[in-house]
Amino acid sequence: MFCSCFSDDVEVEFLIDGEVLFRGMAAFRKAYADCFSHPNLHAKLLNRIAVGRVVIDEEEVIGLWGWCPSCVGNL
Repeated sequence: MFCSCFSDDVEVEFLIDGEVLFRGMAAFRKAYADCFSHPNLHAKLLNRIAVGRVVIDEEEVIGLWGWCPSCVGNL
């Protein structure tokens, strides 16, 4: 369900330095698969900025241990 919210050419970047973490739906799906297997995971959308095809979400994520792409917005 989560992946269906994104286009097949999704690209995730580290906002601090612009490093591309992954590109494309296959890489996106693989990167997030483990993240969503945690039973206590909960994310709350705090803010969304959308300009054209670019969307930046600020999220509060709880119940997740270790690095996960969804944590990038919380640095």
